[in-house]
Amino acid sequence: MATTTGLIAQVNPISDLTDAVSYFIDAATVDPLSAILVVLGQLLFVVAFAVFGYLVLGSLVDFVIPESPGRSPPRRD
Repeated sequence: MATTTGLIAQVNPISDLTDAVSYFIDAATVDPLSAILVVLGQLLFVVAFAVFGYLVLGSLVDFVIPESPGRSPPRRD
């Protein structure tokens, strides 16, 4: 049975990051089409991340700032 300390010891984020970078470099340098596909994939990821971040920030601002600051307008009779 795996223990928590054993699983944590197997995770090395620095090594995983360097391995991922080398895998992307290997994939991008196979031919020009692969390089274009890697760049487009990263571009799609960045755009999706930016849109999601924009939506999250907008919802946080909407939550913090009231819809109508100040007092309500007087009622008409």
